[in-house]
Amino acid sequence: MTVVGVAAGVTLLLWWTLLFSFFATGKEILDRLSEIVGLVFPPLMATVVVAIHRMYGTYTSMVWIVTVAACVSAVVMFATDAAVVFGGVPFTWVAMPATVGALGVVLLPGGVGWLALAYGEIPKALGWLGIGVAILAVGVILLWARDVDLLAGRRAPKSFEILACLPVIVAIPAWYIWLGVSL
Repeated sequence: MTVVGVAAGVTLLLWWTLLFSFFATGKEILDRLSEIVGLVFPPLMATVVVAIHRMYGTYTSMVWIVTVAACVSAVVMFATDAAVVFGGVPFTWVAMPATVGALGVVLLPGGVGWLALAYGEIPKALGWLGIGVAILAVGVILLWARDVDLLAGRRAPKSFEILACLPVIVAIPAWYIWLGVSL
């Protein structure tokens, strides 16, 4: 499971780096590459989620909330990226569902963090990092949510909106990698 968790973190970092590089430069090749890499992450994420479910399933039924939300997120992310990559669907058509799907990626660390603090199994520091990263990500989401055109993919993020994401772009993949090492 370590390999899958680390691969999820590295893939997520690559995906987001390509995406935000596209936002910064406008180079279409970076967008296309990010969409292709975006197809790899959801199955890795879902595999990690199943491992988390197995780890905490005997402790609390609350793990079902984390599991279902994260797996639905993975399916939505995969479906929206597949529609763009293979179906030729313009991103603006799937931007809102893709954004909602991405919520699972950024909120999963908070849910797992809570489980880690309540029941152990993985390092408590990883649990705190997960909670902190989820809170930080929610702050960035609220920053972006004030502009429907941004969320709908009708405009690229401005420089300050990209800069606001940098801690999240680094911290969440780092969390996935640390989680993978801890499983």
